[in-house]
Amino acid sequence: MFTTHRSVQEGILGMLNRSSEERSSAFQCAFTIVRRLVPRASFLLQAEPEKWKVTEPHMPQLLSLCRAFSRSSPRISAPYAFAELLYDVGMNMWDRGLTEDGQQVLRTAEEVLDRVGCPEENSLRANIHIVLALILEHVGISARREALERRKKGYAIRKAIYDRKPEAERTHDDEVLIYAAYVDMARSYAQCNDFENVRIICEEAKQKYDEWGDHTTIPFEYSKYYRLTAFAFAYEGDTAQAVANTARSAELQRAADPDALLASMFRFDWVIMLFRDNQRQKAIQHLHEISEFRERACGKNAFLTLQVHIALGVFYFFQEDYQSAL
Repeated sequence: MFTTHRSVQEGILGMLNRSSEERSSAFQCAFTIVRRLVPRASFLLQAEPEKWKVTEPHMPQLLSLCRAFSRSSPRISAPYAFAELLYDVGMNMWDRGLTEDGQQVLRTAEEVLDRVGCPEENSLRANIHIVLALILEHVGISARREALERRKKGYAIRKAIYDRKPEAERTHDDEVLIYAAYVDMARSYAQCNDFENVRIICEEAKQKYDEWGDHTTIPFEYSKYYRLTAFAFAYEGDTAQAVANTARSAELQRAADPDALLASMFRFDWVIMLFRDNQRQKAIQHLHEISEFRERACGKNAFLTLQVHIALGVFYFFQEDYQSAL
């Protein structure tokens, strides 16, 4: 496996500080090397765990480039392709639950696009809005408004690009991207307890899914439908239906990609609904299994792993098992 030696990194950083010309030249050389090593993100913005295995060894170099650009004064002249690289990495960071680094690289990608004069109605901008919104979900309540606004922008950009295309040139993938962005807005509406809009979006999306195929051909799309409608049922007090829909959502997500961390996120939602439905021992059992999976996939100190430990503590507390809760 190719890795950049630390002394080479230090040499590059030294060159970056000599002069604007040498700095830009060194930056371009380092960027070109990293670009060759990091795979492209999924066109349909789907998690691909196998790509993270290739990307992760090069994260120190990527983050060094990101910091070099952000801290440069005057700014290094980075190309559009650098924003593409940052987006590709940011997409994988979302799947790993790397909220801080993910925000850094995607916000830097936006700055690169601004500096090269990229128009607002650009597919890369839309992708950045959408993936950054996914990452902001992990930040908490304070970031929900920004996440919703970014999803609205991402959807509007994709819709505008689609509408400008001649009908003969429109593809199925174009349509999938539009509805993916549309359904993502429902995620934010659910976080704001606006379940009227959640219902409207979900039913419109399901009509389109039914045109495209069925649960066996497009499990990923249907899994999102069942997940979001489960939240609506829970809000309305129908916990039994919420359990059923999250179970179906988790099952379909496993069918779409059993090794992806996203499958564990959908299963986590199901476990939460089980606990709400007073199936507490079953919920705790499955939560331990999720914890073991995330520790293997992300590490003991990763955000997604810690999220499970916190939930376990809460579950044990309500079971009055205070020793286990600690």
